[in-house]
Amino acid sequence: MIYDAQDYNTEEVYLSLGFGFIYEHCECTYLITNLHNVSGRHYRNGEILHSRGAIPNKVSLRLGKPNRFVKDRGIKRETITWEEITIDLWDENKDPLWLEHPEHGNDVDVMALALPREEVEEYHCFPINRQDLDAVHPRISEEAFILGYPLSIGEPSNLPVWKRATIATEPGGEVEDLPKVYLDTKTAKGMSGAPVVIQRRGVYGNPETDVVPGESWDFRRSFLGVYSGRLGEDPFEAQLGIAWKKEVITKIIEGEVRGEPRV
Repeated sequence: MIYDAQDYNTEEVYLSLGFGFIYEHCECTYLITNLHNVSGRHYRNGEILHSRGAIPNKVSLRLGKPNRFVKDRGIKRETITWEEITIDLWDENKDPLWLEHPEHGNDVDVMALALPREEVEEYHCFPINRQDLDAVHPRISEEAFILGYPLSIGEPSNLPVWKRATIATEPGGEVEDLPKVYLDTKTAKGMSGAPVVIQRRGVYGNPETDVVPGESWDFRRSFLGVYSGRLGEDPFEAQLGIAWKKEVITKIIEGEVRGEPRV
């Protein structure tokens, strides 16, 4: 998903481009992205991020709609038309519609926004937790990829760039007593809210029999969490990115704690 935010006062001013993805829980569909993407503020200190002080009030998602079938070399393929839908971020009382972490609040830079069923049911949505992305457990020094749009690269085709990273801290522990890990990677603007996927290559046996004849060279992938920017402002500093663990998503949705306006 790609998002653009709009000025709270004029309704029509484009603010920024970021990333998000679809998550499904209890038959409801949610947009998952960084809290700072929708609040327009730094998630910890509350500083407004836009140079002119604008605060987002809408998010625009680009979704794929099944179009028609065409034949390609004798194979019937379905074509996709990309369309945008716009979702409000605030209710009529100017209160946030998104959900935040029930324990850590805005110290966790992840939010969940429920999407109207009638808005998304006609599109091709692939919730990340409904894909085959739980084959391995994360380990420190493991190879991972951040799926996003660095400097808007890849946006015209709607397909993300896979940016390589390495898990730099113990995934079983916490950083600053928060559910996150550091990634050794050099990233750029436009990747905030992107999913982080672990990829492990090797020789794997047949899971049914685990016999040698069934072994083959293959790779396994798992969903690690949500990318949330890098440490420091200088891209040549430690080059450490932040990934919030995937468990925070379920916590946020089940906690049902609405965000609070920040002054």
